[in-house]
Amino acid sequence: MQSQNTNIQSLRPTLIMGVGGTGYEIVVRVKARIQETYPDALLRRVSYLVLDTDPNQAPVRNSIGEQVSLDPAEMINIGGVPVAGIRRNIANYPEIQAEIPVHTLPQQSLNQGAKQIRPLGRLAFFHHFETIQSTIRSALNTILNIKSQDEVSRAPVVNIFIVSSVCGGTGSGIIIDLAYLTRYLARQLAIPDGRIFNVGMFVLPEAFPKINISSRAQIRANASATFAELDHFTKYQDFRVTYPTGVYIEDERPPFSIRYLIGASNKNNLTINGMQQLAPTVAEALFLHLGSYLGASTASVFDNIPTAISSREQHGFLSSYSMIGTSTLRFNARRMQQACAFYLTHRLVEDVFLFDPHQNDRELAFNSHRVDNRSSIQEELEADLNFYLSDLRLSPQQIKEQLKQIGGKAMSVEVNIKRFESHPADSMVRFVKRALDTHQQTAIVNGYFKSMEDNQVTHANAATERLTMLICDMIDNPEYGIMAAEYFLDQLRQRFTEFNQSLTADHQRAERDSKRVERILKGDEEQSVRKGKMPSRGNNGIEHEFTAASQQYLMWLPWQQTKLRRAMQRYADYRIQSMQFLLEQEVATQGQLLIERIDAHRQQLQGALAKLKDELNRIHGEAQASLESLRGSWHPTHVLEVEIAGSNDVERFFYDFLPESTLGVAREYLTQYPLSKHLRVLESTSNGAHPNTMGIATSISEEISRYTVHKFDSISSGISTEETSTVEQLMQQNRTGFDDQDRQLDDLIYRAAPLLSYDATPAGQQANSLDTVLVVGVYNRDASSFSEQLSKHKDASLISTFDRHRVSVLHTEHGYPIYALNQYPEYLRTFASYQARTGAFPLLCFNETRSEIETRTLFAKAEAFGLIESHSAGGFYFDKSDVEDEENYEAPKQIHLGNSFEDAVRSLMTDFSLRALVQRKVDKWNANHSHQDAIIALDAYERMPARQPKALDDELRLFVSGAKEYHNMLSMGSGSIA
Repeated sequence: MQSQNTNIQSLRPTLIMGVGGTGYEIVVRVKARIQETYPDALLRRVSYLVLDTDPNQAPVRNSIGEQVSLDPAEMINIGGVPVAGIRRNIANYPEIQAEIPVHTLPQQSLNQGAKQIRPLGRLAFFHHFETIQSTIRSALNTILNIKSQDEVSRAPVVNIFIVSSVCGGTGSGIIIDLAYLTRYLARQLAIPDGRIFNVGMFVLPEAFPKINISSRAQIRANASATFAELDHFTKYQDFRVTYPTGVYIEDERPPFSIRYLIGASNKNNLTINGMQQLAPTVAEALFLHLGSYLGASTASVFDNIPTAISSREQHGFLSSYSMIGTSTLRFNARRMQQACAFYLTHRLVEDVFLFDPHQNDRELAFNSHRVDNRSSIQEELEADLNFYLSDLRLSPQQIKEQLKQIGGKAMSVEVNIKRFESHPADSMVRFVKRALDTHQQTAIVNGYFKSMEDNQVTHANAATERLTMLICDMIDNPEYGIMAAEYFLDQLRQRFTEFNQSLTADHQRAERDSKRVERILKGDEEQSVRKGKMPSRGNNGIEHEFTAASQQYLMWLPWQQTKLRRAMQRYADYRIQSMQFLLEQEVATQGQLLIERIDAHRQQLQGALAKLKDELNRIHGEAQASLESLRGSWHPTHVLEVEIAGSNDVERFFYDFLPESTLGVAREYLTQYPLSKHLRVLESTSNGAHPNTMGIATSISEEISRYTVHKFDSISSGISTEETSTVEQLMQQNRTGFDDQDRQLDDLIYRAAPLLSYDATPAGQQANSLDTVLVVGVYNRDASSFSEQLSKHKDASLISTFDRHRVSVLHTEHGYPIYALNQYPEYLRTFASYQARTGAFPLLCFNETRSEIETRTLFAKAEAFGLIESHSAGGFYFDKSDVEDEENYEAPKQIHLGNSFEDAVRSLMTDFSLRALVQRKVDKWNANHSHQDAIIALDAYERMPARQPKALDDELRLFVSGAKEYHNMLSMGSGSIA
């Protein structure tokens, strides 16, 4: 194959411009077509511009359903024209005043379309001229990339495509100005005239079947006016216009190298219904035009069209019109790849990520494999739960044991009571009380309690981190999934409830025992006071020191001292028990706090899982909806396209190109894109913060899309539309009936007949005398399997398009005059009727064209009324008799107009004084005859034998037909058409 680098260097710089709504519909599809096919390096050689008075254009869908639109820099808004202000101050706009009859235009602002009024569209062009000029110059600079004068000599041929309808006001009103301005700007960039290739693609009224009757007449009249102007500048080449900013353009060449007319049906009765079908067809034609330039710069099959056929003018441009049609054999690989990716997303989310372990009997078919029965998952989850609790020692007894650890030993209340016995009796009570109070405060409260709290925090942190890791492992394990993780956490909640109940019971038991001991202690204190005959102070017993008298009394009564020592020892024992029960209460309290901390984290994880599940469900729903949307819109974009695989083939491609099982695919995905990454983000924002769930969902969606689309890359790389065996197999399965390449190519050529209803007979030609060019676009012209089949088509050429999945035929025919168009008589009749309408807005934009049409109509009337004669000796003469001679000089009664029919018409068009004489005589004839007389004379003219040149004769007859309709209308007593 030709190397891409070679093609990139030789691809012609191309500017594709659309005008009006039709231009946008086609150009945006060309952009989508080129972007999805060509490498980035080639894309820089193409620029897109659309000029429109209504900037509110909707995006379109490309071949896989993605929205495509033009960038803001590619849209030139030429609306917002203050028509009324320009009319009031027309003297301030000399360029507009010279070219546009502003006083005849409606005084509304031009904001949303030109209302099918062509001069309004041209007014918008003048009003925004400076912006249009600078934008086009910038676009040409971009695609030419000429950085030095040395590069000018090597400047390539520049393709300029101008796409529009001939029906509305915006497009048909400015295409001629746009063509000349773009050529002028290219010349300013030092591109030689011979290297500027202007191609016009113009859509006819028949492409808009749903338009109402009144508007249908308007757009046909606009079409007639557009063709009159295209014809004028193609034939007479007298374009001279001064634009705002002082730009003067004078060009003695036709505006376009080739002018394509595009209708809605071809000679094989294949009809395209509306712009939604026609726009992709024209876009494909333009794409193939561009594709034919891939190769050496002289390799374009269109280079020789203007010079190789007979109907061309002096500069080699086509003086006639051309027709265009395309057809496509297509394997929509990207759409099939995308559909399989959506289907895989659906299966991954439903069958793996959100698999419900409770549905044990669920059958999950995946690529002819059943997912392993997961009835044992609950047992495994129970085992995992028990292991988690056991490994972290989270049973109530183990929790208490862990909390009571200090310095590698278990916490206990140890007080040496023996040392109390040797203490003097007179200070014993005070000493014992102070010693036990100190021990309780320092060893228990400040020591053990603080250590228990530290132990609780340490173990809670370890347990929560371990829980997070365990849940992350579960959702990243295709055999578990989010639903299994939720089940695990729910079971953990139940266990924690049980543990908390047990610890609560422990706390309550220790509290009861503590209160019992406190009651005993209080009784002992009171008894000690009574037995020691110690004065009680406020019934506080031994909590107060003895008075000096009491101490003295006890010293002389030894037996009383013995009783006191025994009471103090018993008191100390109960105080130790009280501290032990206090320790048990704190252990239970810290155990509950430990469970609460872990359970709070469990709730965070459960909330994060719920959010993650919601987003996955949303992604799942979007994948299903997208798949159904693709299925629903899978049909060919128009009747000229054949799909070799459709929506019914998605499952077959899915299984053929993804032989792995559910778990295998999911395992690979989760290795590359772990869900735990998103879970940790959601988990970290669960404490009152608001996580960006939409961003997380978008991230997950992009990861799944990236992965699933990549899994089916082999669909794009593994199937080419040119691979005979694959295409035959696919087409047979879809019952298309084209089981060999000869029939495929013949069908493509048959379908690609140009979209135009025409008759070659009025043009004085046979149908097969038109010059035909067949272009077959394939992935690689140097290795195409169609080379042999094309050998029997002498007019066919192969081009490379870089598109593996389409074989397209571009069929063009060149060399027919506008009068061969079947609808053209109707266009002219509508034009004549519209011109006669009272108060109607002007149809023509150029003064030169108005003068030409008036002169041709005048010549036809004069001939029909017998004022122009053909002598047997040859030549045409005008009878000047009965015409007042304003200059009062002798002149012959008959004026020789020329030796041929064509010379006679040209004489009248170029001799203004002669034209004035003929006009006066026609006016005099009208004054002396009725409308019925005029109709009879014009009707007789229409039935005259044909004369040569046939094209000119047919044209004049059409003008006569319009004039006859005009007189017919007036004969009915109305000066206007309702």
